[in-house]
Amino acid sequence: MNKMEKINQFKYLQLRQYLINMVSHGEIGKSLPSERELAEMFQVSRVTVRASLNAMMEEKYLVRSPRRGYFINPHSMIDLMRTRKIVSLLIHTGGHAFYNDDPMNYLQAVCQSCIRHNILLQILTSSESSLFHDISVSNSDGILWINADRGKDVFEKISRETDIPIVGLFNVSRPVCGNYVYLNHYHEFYLRTEYLIRCGCRRILSCCYSPDAEEGYKDALRRASIPLIPELMVKSRQLPEVLPSLYEAFRPDGFSLGISTYSCFQDFIREKNLSVPGDVQLILDNFNEIADMTITVKPFRKIVDFMVSRLSQIMNGKKASLQKDDFTWTIKPGNSTRNPDQAKI
Repeated sequence: MNKMEKINQFKYLQLRQYLINMVSHGEIGKSLPSERELAEMFQVSRVTVRASLNAMMEEKYLVRSPRRGYFINPHSMIDLMRTRKIVSLLIHTGGHAFYNDDPMNYLQAVCQSCIRHNILLQILTSSESSLFHDISVSNSDGILWINADRGKDVFEKISRETDIPIVGLFNVSRPVCGNYVYLNHYHEFYLRTEYLIRCGCRRILSCCYSPDAEEGYKDALRRASIPLIPELMVKSRQLPEVLPSLYEAFRPDGFSLGISTYSCFQDFIREKNLSVPGDVQLILDNFNEIADMTITVKPFRKIVDFMVSRLSQIMNGKKASLQKDDFTWTIKPGNSTRNPDQAKI
């Protein structure tokens, strides 16, 4: 059997992250936790622990003293590096690839903001079942959690029960405690709907993510004195089933959709021989910039700067809190809508 086959690779990486943080912030001359203590802390075999420690010694981060244990190599980092805070970034649970532009844009903004704030960054991955444990033993100075909705209970528990500095970004609903940014989709869906109206649309089908999104859609119609057709507020997962009948009944001329429903929309207009933007107009979210479509642009940099700045203050012992949900969205015009200045109203 290959030696590495006995090693839990996921826990191995977590241990490496933990040990790197120890090297950065640990006390020179004080022994690290023993192999047994690390095995219990990370709920893993001592084979995996020993592999992580050996790799760290090979890379000159650690030294080992017989019968005394493992110690930080005082020459592994310059003193200036040891003063910098380390933030663990959690973008989503699991280790799957970033399958659209949204997390890539966030990652770019996080890296740029951490450079501006002189913060070191590491990526934290975890399964949903072990999120609380993995964050608790991460040994980071702070946690930056992007798209934390699925782990909201864990976020709230960490905020209530631990001293770990943590800031989260939520898309669906606000947490009841902690430091967070809530991405209020009211502004996005008001802007989407208002733009389609300016482009000449009067019967707009909208796939709303949340109650806030629905209110934004309704208010844009109300302020334009356009009657609300409740049936045209559709859940994304229902669209493939209901789109044909909704089109026959209401003849929507504008569509406000997410990337998950784009393929369904394409199939439908192809079947009906409809043109975009001649017969129907379309605005998408900004998960992917597809073929110069009209999209809403999320203020990635502004969101992340708020989060990193506030997290930096908390990590440095300053009294600070963050509960923010007011960000300005913008429209990037494309070829899926008409020119609003030339639209027939």
